[in-house]
Amino acid sequence: MAEVAIQGAGIAGCALALLLARQDHTVTVFERARFLRSGGQAVDVRGAALKVIEELKLVEEVRACRTHFRGMSVCDEHDNELERTTERTLSGGRFNSDDIELFRDDLSRILFSAGSDFVTYVFGDEVVSARQQSDCVSVELRNGGERSFDLLVGADGLHSGIRRLAFGRDEEYVHRTGIYAGIYSTSNSIGLDAWQLVFRTPERGIIVYPDRSNDQLRVALYFADGEAEPPLQDTVAQKCALKAPFGDVGGRFRTLVAELDRADDLYASEMAQVRMQRWSDGRIVLAGDAAYCPSPLTGQGTSLALVGAYVLAEEIARSTGDLADAVESHERRLRPFVEANLAIDLRTGKGIDDAKNAIAI
Repeated sequence: MAEVAIQGAGIAGCALALLLARQDHTVTVFERARFLRSGGQAVDVRGAALKVIEELKLVEEVRACRTHFRGMSVCDEHDNELERTTERTLSGGRFNSDDIELFRDDLSRILFSAGSDFVTYVFGDEVVSARQQSDCVSVELRNGGERSFDLLVGADGLHSGIRRLAFGRDEEYVHRTGIYAGIYSTSNSIGLDAWQLVFRTPERGIIVYPDRSNDQLRVALYFADGEAEPPLQDTVAQKCALKAPFGDVGGRFRTLVAELDRADDLYASEMAQVRMQRWSDGRIVLAGDAAYCPSPLTGQGTSLALVGAYVLAEEIARSTGDLADAVESHERRLRPFVEANLAIDLRTGKGIDDAKNAIAI
Protein backbone atom coordinates (compact mmCIF):
# COMPACT_ATOMS: atom_id res chain seq x y z
CA MET A 1 0.00 0.00 0.00
CA ALA A 2 1.12 3.55 -0.75
CA GLU A 3 1.51 6.66 1.37
CA VAL A 4 -0.22 9.51 -0.41
CA ALA A 5 -0.23 13.23 0.35
CA ILE A 6 -3.02 15.41 -1.04
CA GLN A 7 -2.90 19.19 -0.91
CA GLY A 8 -6.38 20.73 -0.77
CA ALA A 9 -9.50 19.70 1.16
CA GLY A 10 -11.97 20.69 -1.53
CA ILE A 11 -14.22 18.42 -3.59
CA ALA A 12 -11.41 16.74 -5.55
CA GLY A 13 -9.13 16.34 -2.53
CA CYS A 14 -11.75 14.95 -0.16
CA ALA A 15 -13.19 12.60 -2.79
CA LEU A 16 -9.77 11.24 -3.75
CA ALA A 17 -8.76 10.84 -0.10
CA LEU A 18 -11.89 8.82 0.62
CA LEU A 19 -11.43 6.60 -2.44
CA LEU A 20 -7.76 5.88 -1.69
CA ALA A 21 -8.39 5.27 2.01
CA ARG A 22 -11.00 2.67 1.07
CA GLN A 23 -8.23 0.91 -0.86
CA ASP A 24 -6.21 0.83 2.40
CA HIS A 25 -3.67 3.42 1.29
CA THR A 26 -2.37 5.79 3.96
CA VAL A 27 -3.66 9.25 3.06
CA THR A 28 -2.75 12.64 4.53
CA VAL A 29 -4.56 15.79 3.36
CA PHE A 30 -2.93 19.18 3.90
CA GLU A 31 -5.23 22.20 3.78
CA ARG A 32 -3.93 25.77 4.05
CA ALA A 33 -7.17 27.01 5.65
CA ARG A 34 -7.81 26.24 9.31
CA PHE A 35 -11.12 24.50 8.64
CA LEU A 36 -13.36 23.39 5.79
CA ARG A 37 -14.48 26.40 3.79
CA SER A 38 -18.09 27.39 4.44
CA GLY A 39 -20.35 29.26 2.06
CA GLY A 40 -19.97 29.03 -1.68
CA GLN A 41 -22.28 28.53 -4.60
CA ALA A 42 -24.82 25.88 -5.43
CA VAL A 43 -23.06 23.21 -7.51
CA ASP A 44 -24.28 20.44 -9.78
CA VAL A 45 -23.49 16.72 -9.81
CA ARG A 46 -24.21 15.57 -13.33
CA GLY A 47 -23.88 12.64 -15.70
CA ALA A 48 -20.86 10.47 -14.96
CA ALA A 49 -20.35 12.22 -11.62
CA LEU A 50 -23.67 10.78 -10.40
CA LYS A 51 -22.16 7.33 -10.96
CA VAL A 52 -19.18 8.35 -8.82
CA ILE A 53 -21.50 9.36 -5.98
CA GLU A 54 -23.16 5.93 -6.30
CA GLU A 55 -19.76 4.20 -6.16
CA LEU A 56 -18.92 6.22 -3.06
CA LYS A 57 -22.20 5.02 -1.50
CA LEU A 58 -23.16 8.60 -0.71
CA VAL A 59 -26.31 8.96 -2.81
CA GLU A 60 -28.66 9.20 0.16
CA GLU A 61 -26.57 11.86 1.89
CA VAL A 62 -26.20 13.90 -1.29
CA ARG A 63 -29.89 13.71 -2.19
CA ALA A 64 -30.84 14.72 1.36
CA CYS A 65 -28.90 17.97 0.86
CA ARG A 66 -30.17 18.85 -2.59
CA THR A 67 -31.65 22.28 -3.15
CA HIS A 68 -35.41 22.72 -3.54
CA PHE A 69 -35.77 25.96 -5.44
CA ARG A 70 -39.25 26.64 -6.83
CA GLY A 71 -38.11 28.91 -9.66
CA MET A 72 -36.58 32.28 -10.40
CA SER A 73 -37.33 35.88 -11.29
CA VAL A 74 -35.29 37.64 -13.95
CA CYS A 75 -35.07 41.36 -13.12
CA ASP A 76 -33.55 44.54 -14.46
CA GLU A 77 -30.90 46.46 -12.52
CA HIS A 78 -33.59 48.31 -10.57
CA ASP A 79 -35.13 45.04 -9.31
CA ASN A 80 -38.16 45.23 -11.59
CA GLU A 81 -39.29 41.74 -12.57
CA LEU A 82 -39.04 41.11 -16.31
CA GLU A 83 -40.03 37.44 -16.32
CA ARG A 84 -40.40 34.48 -13.99
CA THR A 85 -40.31 30.73 -14.39
CA THR A 86 -41.12 27.70 -12.24
CA GLU A 87 -39.45 25.28 -14.66
CA ARG A 88 -35.78 26.03 -14.01
CA THR A 89 -33.22 28.14 -12.20
CA LEU A 90 -30.05 29.78 -13.44
CA SER A 91 -27.85 27.81 -11.04
CA GLY A 92 -29.33 24.34 -11.56
CA GLY A 93 -31.02 24.33 -14.94
CA ARG A 94 -34.29 22.56 -15.65
CA PHE A 95 -36.10 20.83 -12.78
CA ASN A 96 -36.90 17.73 -14.87
CA SER A 97 -33.20 16.81 -15.14
CA ASP A 98 -31.53 13.90 -13.32
CA ASP A 99 -28.79 16.26 -12.13
CA ILE A 100 -28.47 16.93 -8.40
CA GLU A 101 -27.88 20.49 -7.22
CA LEU A 102 -26.58 21.12 -3.70
CA PHE A 103 -24.40 23.69 -1.98
CA ARG A 104 -20.66 23.31 -2.33
CA ASP A 105 -20.08 23.34 1.43
CA ASP A 106 -22.69 20.58 1.93
CA LEU A 107 -20.94 18.34 -0.61
CA SER A 108 -17.53 19.11 0.86
CA ARG A 109 -18.78 18.25 4.35
CA ILE A 110 -20.32 14.96 3.16
CA LEU A 111 -17.08 13.84 1.51
CA PHE A 112 -14.97 14.97 4.46
CA SER A 113 -17.18 13.22 7.03
CA ALA A 114 -17.23 9.98 5.04
CA GLY A 115 -13.44 9.77 5.14
CA SER A 116 -12.59 11.47 8.44
CA ASP A 117 -12.11 8.16 10.31
CA PHE A 118 -9.65 6.85 7.71
CA VAL A 119 -7.89 9.95 6.40
CA THR A 120 -5.50 12.23 8.31
CA TYR A 121 -6.51 15.86 7.74
CA VAL A 122 -3.96 18.54 8.62
CA PHE A 123 -5.52 22.01 8.59
CA GLY A 124 -3.55 25.24 8.68
CA ASP A 125 -0.55 23.79 6.86
CA GLU A 126 0.62 23.24 3.29
CA VAL A 127 3.45 21.90 1.18
CA VAL A 128 5.91 24.66 0.24
CA SER A 129 8.58 22.61 -1.54
CA ALA A 130 8.80 19.15 -3.07
CA ARG A 131 11.83 17.13 -4.11
CA GLN A 132 11.42 13.95 -6.11
CA GLN A 133 13.64 10.98 -5.48
CA SER A 134 13.74 7.55 -7.10
CA ASP A 135 11.40 5.96 -4.56
CA CYS A 136 9.49 8.89 -3.00
CA VAL A 137 8.74 12.59 -3.04
CA SER A 138 10.02 14.59 -0.05
CA VAL A 139 8.04 17.65 0.96
CA GLU A 140 8.70 20.58 3.25
CA LEU A 141 5.74 21.98 5.17
CA ARG A 142 5.02 25.62 5.90
CA ASN A 143 4.80 24.98 9.65
CA GLY A 144 8.10 23.16 9.63
CA GLY A 145 9.28 19.63 9.17
CA GLU A 146 9.73 17.30 6.22
CA ARG A 147 7.74 14.26 5.16
CA SER A 148 8.17 11.64 2.45
CA PHE A 149 5.35 10.12 0.41
CA ASP A 150 4.98 7.72 -2.47
CA LEU A 151 2.71 10.16 -4.29
CA LEU A 152 1.90 13.87 -3.96
CA VAL A 153 -1.43 15.11 -5.36
CA GLY A 154 -2.16 18.78 -5.95
CA ALA A 155 -5.92 19.28 -5.54
CA ASP A 156 -5.51 22.87 -4.41
CA GLY A 157 -7.56 24.78 -6.92
CA LEU A 158 -7.21 27.25 -9.75
CA HIS A 159 -4.04 28.87 -8.40
CA SER A 160 -2.49 25.60 -7.22
CA GLY A 161 0.69 25.79 -5.18
CA ILE A 162 1.64 22.23 -6.14
CA ARG A 163 1.23 23.09 -9.83
CA ARG A 164 3.61 26.02 -9.44
CA LEU A 165 6.16 23.81 -7.67
CA ALA A 166 6.07 21.04 -10.29
CA PHE A 167 5.09 22.77 -13.53
CA GLY A 168 5.83 26.48 -13.28
CA ARG A 169 3.98 29.79 -13.30
CA ASP A 170 0.19 30.15 -13.42
CA GLU A 171 0.45 32.24 -16.57
CA GLU A 172 1.42 29.18 -18.58
CA TYR A 173 -1.75 27.27 -17.72
CA VAL A 174 -4.45 29.63 -16.43
CA HIS A 175 -6.45 31.06 -19.33
CA ARG A 176 -8.58 34.06 -18.43
CA THR A 177 -12.15 34.51 -19.66
CA GLY A 178 -12.29 38.21 -18.82
CA ILE A 179 -14.87 37.68 -16.06
CA TYR A 180 -14.34 38.19 -12.33
CA ALA A 181 -16.84 36.91 -9.74
CA GLY A 182 -17.42 36.57 -6.03
CA ILE A 183 -19.95 34.90 -3.76
CA TYR A 184 -20.78 35.63 -0.13
CA SER A 185 -23.43 34.95 2.51
CA THR A 186 -25.74 37.39 4.23
CA SER A 187 -28.95 37.19 6.26
CA ASN A 188 -32.19 36.67 4.35
CA SER A 189 -33.46 40.17 5.09
CA ILE A 190 -35.57 40.21 1.92
CA GLY A 191 -37.53 37.04 2.75
CA LEU A 192 -36.70 34.91 -0.28
CA ASP A 193 -38.36 31.49 0.00
CA ALA A 194 -36.66 28.83 -2.16
CA TRP A 195 -36.55 31.35 -5.00
CA GLN A 196 -33.79 32.91 -7.09
CA LEU A 197 -33.37 36.53 -8.20
CA VAL A 198 -31.31 37.14 -11.31
CA PHE A 199 -30.05 40.31 -12.94
CA ARG A 200 -27.87 39.40 -15.87
CA THR A 201 -26.22 41.10 -18.84
CA PRO A 202 -23.07 40.15 -20.79
CA GLU A 203 -21.12 42.76 -18.80
CA ARG A 204 -22.31 42.10 -15.23
CA GLY A 205 -24.80 40.21 -13.13
CA ILE A 206 -26.23 39.45 -9.69
CA ILE A 207 -27.59 36.06 -8.67
CA VAL A 208 -29.31 35.67 -5.29
CA TYR A 209 -30.72 32.55 -3.64
CA PRO A 210 -31.34 31.29 -0.10
CA ASP A 211 -29.67 28.33 1.55
CA ARG A 212 -31.71 25.22 2.38
CA SER A 213 -32.98 26.75 5.63
CA ASN A 214 -34.00 30.03 3.94
CA ASP A 215 -32.20 31.81 6.81
CA GLN A 216 -29.19 32.92 4.80
CA LEU A 217 -28.72 34.16 1.27
CA ARG A 218 -25.88 33.42 -1.10
CA VAL A 219 -25.17 36.44 -3.28
CA ALA A 220 -23.03 36.09 -6.40
CA LEU A 221 -21.69 39.10 -8.30
CA TYR A 222 -19.82 38.97 -11.58
CA PHE A 223 -18.55 41.45 -14.13
CA ALA A 224 -16.43 41.53 -17.25
CA ASP A 225 -13.05 42.80 -16.10
CA GLY A 226 -11.44 43.31 -19.51
CA GLU A 227 -7.67 43.39 -19.28
CA ALA A 228 -7.51 44.41 -15.61
CA GLU A 229 -5.63 42.11 -13.28
CA PRO A 230 -8.09 40.95 -10.58
CA PRO A 231 -7.04 41.23 -6.92
CA LEU A 232 -6.37 37.66 -5.82
CA GLN A 233 -5.46 37.90 -2.13
CA ASP A 234 -6.49 41.21 -0.54
CA THR A 235 -10.08 40.86 0.72
CA VAL A 236 -10.67 44.61 0.93
CA ALA A 237 -9.51 45.04 -2.66
CA GLN A 238 -11.70 42.13 -3.75
CA LYS A 239 -14.77 43.72 -2.17
CA CYS A 240 -14.04 47.09 -3.77
CA ALA A 241 -13.56 45.47 -7.19
CA LEU A 242 -16.82 43.53 -6.89
CA LYS A 243 -18.93 46.48 -5.72
CA ALA A 244 -17.66 49.03 -8.23
CA PRO A 245 -19.73 47.89 -11.26
CA PHE A 246 -22.99 47.88 -9.26
CA GLY A 247 -23.23 51.44 -7.94
CA ASP A 248 -26.38 52.09 -9.98
CA VAL A 249 -28.45 49.06 -8.97
CA GLY A 250 -31.64 49.57 -6.97
CA GLY A 251 -34.23 47.81 -4.84
CA ARG A 252 -33.19 44.62 -3.12
CA PHE A 253 -30.05 44.42 -5.21
CA ARG A 254 -28.70 47.65 -3.71
CA THR A 255 -29.29 46.32 -0.19
CA LEU A 256 -27.55 43.01 -0.89
CA VAL A 257 -24.54 44.55 -2.63
CA ALA A 258 -24.06 46.81 0.41
CA GLU A 259 -24.01 43.69 2.61
CA LEU A 260 -20.74 42.64 0.96
CA ASP A 261 -18.88 45.01 3.29
CA ARG A 262 -19.89 42.87 6.29
CA ALA A 263 -19.42 39.45 4.68
CA ASP A 264 -16.79 37.25 6.30
CA ASP A 265 -16.93 34.31 3.88
CA LEU A 266 -16.30 36.01 0.53
CA TYR A 267 -14.81 33.76 -2.13
CA ALA A 268 -13.69 35.76 -5.16
CA SER A 269 -11.82 34.66 -8.25
CA GLU A 270 -11.37 35.24 -11.92
CA MET A 271 -13.45 32.89 -14.04
CA ALA A 272 -10.62 31.06 -15.76
CA GLN A 273 -9.84 27.72 -17.35
CA VAL A 274 -6.80 25.55 -16.73
CA ARG A 275 -5.38 23.83 -19.80
CA MET A 276 -2.35 21.55 -19.52
CA GLN A 277 -0.67 19.04 -21.81
CA ARG A 278 0.19 16.86 -18.82
CA TRP A 279 -1.15 16.64 -15.27
CA SER A 280 1.67 14.57 -13.80
CA ASP A 281 5.42 14.69 -13.37
CA GLY A 282 6.85 11.53 -11.85
CA ARG A 283 5.37 11.14 -8.38
CA ILE A 284 3.45 14.43 -8.50
CA VAL A 285 0.00 14.59 -10.09
CA LEU A 286 -2.71 17.26 -10.23
CA ALA A 287 -6.47 16.79 -9.80
CA GLY A 288 -9.62 18.91 -10.03
CA ASP A 289 -9.36 22.62 -10.80
CA ALA A 290 -5.58 22.54 -10.36
CA ALA A 291 -5.33 20.36 -13.48
CA TYR A 292 -8.40 21.02 -15.62
CA CYS A 293 -10.64 23.77 -14.30
CA PRO A 294 -13.36 24.26 -16.94
CA SER A 295 -14.46 27.59 -15.34
CA PRO A 296 -17.52 27.89 -13.08
CA LEU A 297 -19.30 29.28 -16.14
CA THR A 298 -19.71 25.70 -17.42
CA GLY A 299 -21.22 24.38 -14.18
CA GLN A 300 -19.05 21.29 -14.63
CA GLY A 301 -16.19 21.91 -12.21
CA THR A 302 -17.64 19.76 -9.44
CA SER A 303 -18.46 16.88 -11.76
CA LEU A 304 -14.97 17.03 -13.28
CA ALA A 305 -13.43 16.98 -9.80
CA LEU A 306 -15.43 13.90 -8.77
CA VAL A 307 -14.82 11.98 -11.99
CA GLY A 308 -11.13 12.88 -12.06
CA ALA A 309 -10.66 11.67 -8.48
CA TYR A 310 -12.48 8.43 -9.25
CA VAL A 311 -10.44 7.65 -12.37
CA LEU A 312 -7.14 8.38 -10.63
CA ALA A 313 -8.08 6.18 -7.67
CA GLU A 314 -9.28 3.38 -9.92
CA GLU A 315 -6.10 3.38 -12.00
CA ILE A 316 -4.02 3.28 -8.81
CA ALA A 317 -6.08 0.29 -7.66
CA ARG A 318 -5.52 -1.46 -10.99
CA SER A 319 -1.77 -0.94 -10.90
CA THR A 320 0.64 -3.42 -9.37
CA GLY A 321 2.36 -0.79 -7.29
CA ASP A 322 3.74 1.21 -10.22
CA LEU A 323 2.31 4.63 -9.39
CA ALA A 324 3.96 6.30 -12.38
CA ASP A 325 2.17 3.89 -14.70
CA ALA A 326 -1.11 4.47 -12.82
CA VAL A 327 -1.02 8.24 -13.24
CA GLU A 328 -0.12 7.84 -16.93
CA SER A 329 -3.06 5.51 -17.57
CA HIS A 330 -5.34 7.86 -15.62
CA GLU A 331 -4.32 10.71 -17.94
CA ARG A 332 -5.04 8.68 -21.07
CA ARG A 333 -8.44 7.60 -19.80
CA LEU A 334 -9.53 10.98 -18.44
CA ARG A 335 -8.23 13.25 -21.22
CA PRO A 336 -11.21 12.92 -23.64
CA PHE A 337 -13.67 13.70 -20.83
CA VAL A 338 -11.70 16.77 -19.78
CA GLU A 339 -11.37 18.03 -23.35
CA ALA A 340 -15.12 17.65 -23.93
CA ASN A 341 -15.82 19.75 -20.84
CA LEU A 342 -13.24 22.41 -21.71
CA ALA A 343 -14.99 22.75 -25.08
CA ILE A 344 -18.37 23.76 -23.56
CA ASP A 345 -19.44 27.17 -24.87
CA LEU A 346 -18.98 29.55 -21.91
CA ARG A 347 -21.66 31.94 -23.18
CA THR A 348 -24.46 29.52 -24.03
CA GLY A 349 -23.58 26.27 -22.26
CA LYS A 350 -23.81 24.43 -25.58
CA GLY A 351 -22.13 21.04 -25.40
CA ILE A 352 -22.80 20.34 -21.74
CA ASP A 353 -25.26 17.47 -22.33
CA ASP A 354 -22.68 15.52 -24.32
CA ALA A 355 -19.75 16.52 -22.11
CA LYS A 356 -21.25 15.41 -18.79
CA ASN A 357 -21.54 11.81 -20.04
CA ALA A 358 -18.36 11.67 -22.11
CA ILE A 359 -16.79 8.90 -20.00
CA ALA A 360 -17.90 5.51 -18.71
CA ILE A 361 -17.77 4.92 -14.97
